[in-house]
Amino acid sequence: MANSNITKEKAEKIWESYYGTQTRVKDFAGRTMNKSAFNNRKSAFGWNIHHVKPISLNGSNDIENTIPVHILSNSEFGDKNSAKVNGTFYQWQKMPGKRTAGIIYELGEDVILSPNKKFIKNKK
Repeated sequence: MANSNITKEKAEKIWESYYGTQTRVKDFAGRTMNKSAFNNRKSAFGWNIHHVKPISLNGSNDIENTIPVHILSNSEFGDKNSAKVNGTFYQWQKMPGKRTAGIIYELGEDVILSPNKKFIKNKK
């Protein structure tokens, strides 16, 4: 989820660490974002900062644990370990050797939620 203590200036530095000078890009879930639409919930291209490993799970504000994402993608993922975002299932996993950062993995569309709340591939 967006963290209110990330300023626009820090968010733009995070953007530039991922996208350089590009001003229009797609997030991990395929949604288009405009650099000028930071935190603009009225824009179809609004974006904010997602914490790959949620702050609530001891994630950090370090650049390696933050990623610019479309506002809708951030809202759908929230503070969960895994979620369906823009029609596809994703899960974060701890980065090797890092205590406060993670990586988002795409699990795909053919995934179901098992009784223990873990995503598993659907056997068709």
